[in-house]
Amino acid sequence: MKTLEASARRIRITMPRLRGVPSSLMIHPEDYTVQMRLINNEFLKAAALGKVNEADRLLSSMDAVPDAVDMDLNTAMHHVAVRGFTEMGSRLLDNWKAVINPLNRFNFTPLDLSSAAGKTATVKMLLVRYPNSGTMNAQFLKAAKVADDYGQAAIAAILRRTAKEGVGFLNMGAQVPARTASLV
Repeated sequence: MKTLEASARRIRITMPRLRGVPSSLMIHPEDYTVQMRLINNEFLKAAALGKVNEADRLLSSMDAVPDAVDMDLNTAMHHVAVRGFTEMGSRLLDNWKAVINPLNRFNFTPLDLSSAAGKTATVKMLLVRYPNSGTMNAQFLKAAKVADDYGQAAIAAILRRTAKEGVGFLNMGAQVPARTASLV
């Protein structure tokens, strides 16, 4: 305990003084990562609770990272998807350019989690924004299998139909609302 107090005292002594900035507001470089971790944790909590304004504030003014992860490597998109917060998910993807398909520690994407949780609106929101890639259909079919495993037959049918017909691309333009409505 004495060594911790001594090192804290040494840090305070060796910190350069900035004019007009109280020493209590100065951040030591070693403390910066701790502070960023706390800010990112607050952001993940705001996203998990669906607090859109709080998440926007943390992303814009506090420099939180939209793809920050928790201990299970869940991003804000994972938390949003499993809880069905479509507005928060749309804002993260459109405004903050969050990654749409990150894998967590258990190899699940946000689409997998929303499929398993039975969040149809969130599944549709993700399908419409999914990038056109070679692995896209495989990801849709994997999410359909996850939905089947969790008893979500309607969502599994939507995902299989999307993989078969090729709807749900990001570049659908003005057809997005009509195509999304037709998925039901």
